[in-house]
Amino acid sequence: MRRATALWLIMLSVVFGLASAQISTTEYQSDDEQVLWELEKAYFAHLADLEFEELEDFWHPAFIGWPSHSPEPVGLDSAQHSLEELTAKLKRMSISLRPQAITMHGDVSVVHYFIDVEQEDLDGQVTEYSQRVTHTWVKSDGKWRVLGGMSAR
Repeated sequence: MRRATALWLIMLSVVFGLASAQISTTEYQSDDEQVLWELEKAYFAHLADLEFEELEDFWHPAFIGWPSHSPEPVGLDSAQHSLEELTAKLKRMSISLRPQAITMHGDVSVVHYFIDVEQEDLDGQVTEYSQRVTHTWVKSDGKWRVLGGMSAR
């Protein structure tokens, strides 16, 4: 029984070791990883500044996402409309990112991070919250675009 337990622990160590080798954090980044983190920062800077037209260039035409406030996944048109509705009653908003992990596979990348949001509505009510975000990026014609996304509180 001890031998089986020891073997099981060794196998788990190997599996987790291989899995962690495929995920990089912000410490050791390739050029593409650095580009993607900068794109994520720019994306949320435009959102915080309520610059919706600037966001259009970030999304892939086949985008699908599942925002935390939605009961189901939504396509690009619904996602854009949803962002505009959520921010319509805001006076100001600030968003900061806390990168967690990124994995690259050719022209596809999955990026995980937290966003910390502070927003003030038109009545002066300030709200702060954090969300987990995952974006799946795809590179086509030399440009990275968000193909899919999900957020959760």
